Amino acid sequence: MHNREILQNWGPLASQNEFMGERINGMLQKFKTNDRVYDMDYTMLIKMARLQRLLAETHEGDSDTQRSTEMKTMDGILDSESRTTKSEKSKELTAVELAHFLAKKAKDISRPKYDLILAYLDAVRDHRLSFWGTRNADGSVTLPHTDHRNLIVPPRAKNLKRFKLDKRTFGCTSSHLGNSLIQFYEPGTARNDSGNLFTGVIYSISQIPLDGFLREFIFVRKHQPLDITPYSNHPELMAQVVYAEPVSDITVIEPKHIITHLTAWKRSANIYHTRVPVLVVCWALNRGRR
Repeated sequence: MHNREILQNWGPLASQNEFMGERINGMLQKFKTNDRVYDMDYTMLIKMARLQRLLAETHEGDSDTQRSTEMKTMDGILDSESRTTKSEKSKELTAVELAHFLAKKAKDISRPKYDLILAYLDAVRDHRLSFWGTRNADGSVTLPHTDHRNLIVPPRAKNLKRFKLDKRTFGCTSSHLGNSLIQFYEPGTARNDSGNLFTGVIYSISQIPLDGFLREFIFVRKHQPLDITPYSNHPELMAQVVYAEPVSDITVIEPKHIITHLTAWKRSANIYHTRVPVLVVCWALNRGRR
């Protein structure tokens, strides 16, 4: 049963939401009923059973050689979104496509943002060279040699408002606040260590071609937790109280570092005896997918 005081102070309980039921409702709403209301239940049952059988058939077997030709042709129909996204991200750019991307789609990156990307790549041991070279002790600048051009990070990037990850949309806070709230782990650290998990807000997204492939670099402002929080003794609630205004420092991550979306509940300053508004953030949307 719901606890009245907990609901009033902290909002809906994470363990009581109906995620799977809501997901099935969304699937049912997409079925065509042709206004035959009296046949709707039977029609939906047939559609659901047929869809699940076809999806099971398309995923049967460990390789394409074990799957029938008919099932291979159904890939683009039944699971077109995820397969298209995967193929597009794994597609290597040709020289012409790379030149078109940098000239037409990309814009100049500010020097501070460029330096943040370089620092991130060094932190994850993906060492690259700066387009502007390295400043020496005497003040001179040594530009990278053309023999190492494949290691140079381009000074231009495409600014994205949003991107898809596992069929879910993540975006900048200026585009959609809900899609910008995330839980993530610190790049270069062990993912299974709870001390490396953080929550924050996506500030901006830059797409840059490296080694012929497009990579998304996400600029995040971390949340600042309250020193005293009522959730510290209740990890099962998967929630935390943070200041509504994130820290000013920027952390660079990639999509692989994102764990889940957050739900947030804005609370006034007097609830937790603070001078500024706070948020109750919850990562119960994480169902162990990532």
